[in-house]
Amino acid sequence: MTYPSIRDETAHADIVRRLGHLGPDSVRLWGVMDPGQLLPHLVDGVRLALRDEGPAGRGLLATSVMRRLMIHRAAWPPGKAKAPPGAFQRTMRSWDGDRQELFELLDRYRATPPERIRAGHPVFGRMKPGDWDVLVWRHLDHHLRQFGA
Repeated sequence: MTYPSIRDETAHADIVRRLGHLGPDSVRLWGVMDPGQLLPHLVDGVRLALRDEGPAGRGLLATSVMRRLMIHRAAWPPGKAKAPPGAFQRTMRSWDGDRQELFELLDRYRATPPERIRAGHPVFGRMKPGDWDVLVWRHLDHHLRQFGA
């Protein structure tokens, strides 16, 4: 299976629509994240792609074959992956404010030329812009499905 890019207009519009269906009382279908952790986690994920600094990961998932498989091909089963340390450090300010920030970051990401997207990911190592484009969409999709949206 191949996955869409967040730069694709239809894929982006679908993510925005689904984010509109979430609320602070949304019930998770798997995992341990609660709605109060969801939006800050998603905001941090998009911010990560827009930052210049930070080390690129090393290890099995940072190899080109594994990165390509995990980002572009492999299914992400519900509740199987564990977030890296530090993935839930930021707390929610307000539901509407954090959701608006996420919308703005997605617009900023899509407006950023691909060559200006961060090269390194803390788990997947050195990434190409197309890897980030798909990873941003997949991360959002994964957590939206986690909360039934």
